[in-house]
Amino acid sequence: MTLLRRSFLYLLRSPGRTGMVVAILAVSLGLALTMFEVHGATSGQLGTISGQIGTEITMRPAGSFGPESSGATLASVDVAKLGGLSHVVSVQSSTTTTYNGTALTASVPSLPGGRQLPPGFSNFRMRIQVAGFDPAAGTPTLMGGGQATIVLGRYFATTESDSNVMLIGQALADANILDVGSKLDIEGTPVEVVGIFSSGQRFGDNMIVMPLSTVQRLYKLDGVTSVTVQADDVSNVDTVVTEIRTIFDADTADVVTATQMFDRISSSVTNAASSSQTGMVVSFIVAAAVILLAVLLIVRQRVREIGILKAICASN
Repeated sequence: MTLLRRSFLYLLRSPGRTGMVVAILAVSLGLALTMFEVHGATSGQLGTISGQIGTEITMRPAGSFGPESSGATLASVDVAKLGGLSHVVSVQSSTTTTYNGTALTASVPSLPGGRQLPPGFSNFRMRIQVAGFDPAAGTPTLMGGGQATIVLGRYFATTESDSNVMLIGQALADANILDVGSKLDIEGTPVEVVGIFSSGQRFGDNMIVMPLSTVQRLYKLDGVTSVTVQADDVSNVDTVVTEIRTIFDADTADVVTATQMFDRISSSVTNAASSSQTGMVVSFIVAAAVILLAVLLIVRQRVREIGILKAICASN
């Protein structure tokens, strides 16, 4: 108890030095704990993503990039052959193009926090995308990963695979004062709005969704712009890709598997985990060095004080 009391009193003898040491230790240990949390989070997230790698194989026309269509398509007659490949469970096709009419005006994109666009961008408008999906495949996943959630009306019936019906994004519907039952001229053909959807994304509601065959007919497209092939097992993905290449060569289609997509992002996540681990180790080393130097300074000072006291015949 006496030792603790003396130690506490000694710390109060030099409050400035004590405060500086405590501050450096607090920063070092806080940084180390932060790096530890970051390292654990990145490593855990990488493991989660790795465990969720699916059996999806995505195909797009060669040279395609981003959500916009490059104008090229994959021939429907060749896409139809994919369903007959071994180890293929399902084939989902979609077509994306751009609305070029004048009946619709794209909504102004919103910024975080409700901020307005800068004055120079006051006339900026998003492009309106037209996407075609097979009604039998259910509610589609839109470009960018947003899920189309019906907020008003309904989705397509399976019997409407070539009907003049469409879904419209909620922001686009609000900007053009449209409702379920409204009709719009799409490439010279009246198309009825049967549902309004929300994608949950900032720019994802500037979109029209129609049955795949309807988009192909109205825009005179002989093919699709994206195909998702589902293999029956992860171990068979490479086999399916090899068979796909017998139908679509590298000059015709880009083929990307879920594993390849994981490999593209895993390197950056791994680098972040390694950097956080290095930062954690350095922070602990700095904290240990601060403690060691503080102890050496205190011992050196106390040795001098004890020497002076003994020189004037102080008791032990």
